[in-house]
Amino acid sequence: MMYDYWGQGSRNGGGSDVWGFILMLFMMALIIVGVIALVRYLGRDSGRRQKGGAALDLLEKRYAQGEIDKKEFEEKRQVLSE
Repeated sequence: MMYDYWGQGSRNGGGSDVWGFILMLFMMALIIVGVIALVRYLGRDSGRRQKGGAALDLLEKRYAQGEIDKKEFEEKRQVLSE
């Protein structure tokens, strides 16, 4: 008698191999979705830091060019650091 891979017609709990395979696919899909969610979350956080850095660079440039005075520079820098 040949081994039936999918467990159909076997005497010892036929079909259990199919459920194991489905469970394995489900677990793999769950891991992949988790990794994608983690990467998106971390990417969004670093994007926020870059925006704050760009705003601070622009503020420093305006101060260096004399467009704003020291008091205004300090106030805006404090707001950006919050």
